[in-house]
Amino acid sequence: MFVKLSFFLAIVASGGLCLAPTAATLSTPGPIGTRHVNLLESQGWSVTIPLAIPILLAAFPLAPLPERLNAAARVVSGTLLSCFVMLGLPSIGIFYAPSAVVMIIAAVRTVW
Repeated sequence: MFVKLSFFLAIVASGGLCLAPTAATLSTPGPIGTRHVNLLESQGWSVTIPLAIPILLAAFPLAPLPERLNAAARVVSGTLLSCFVMLGLPSIGIFYAPSAVVMIIAAVRTVW
C-alpha cells in the first residue's frame, strides 16, 4: 500500500512540475503583460528525463520480485529517492520528499 502511494506521489509531483506555471515572461511587442509558462514550454521535452527518474525509482519495488528481494528493493528505492531529494533540493528535490518519506515508511514496515 505504501509503495503504491509513494509511486502515486512521485507521478503527481512530476506531473505538477511539468505542467504547473513555473516561470513568467514579459511580452514586449504591444501592451506590456506577463505570460506564465510551465517547464515543458520553457525547457522542452528534455525536462521529462529528470522528472522521470523519481517515478522509476518509486516503481522499482512494484516489480514482481521474491519477498526478500522486494524488501531490499524498498530499502534501495527509499535510499535513492532520499538521495534524489537531497541532491535536487535547490530546484525540484523538495517536491519528491513526500514520496521518499512514504517509501522509507514502506521499507521500515517491511523490515520490521
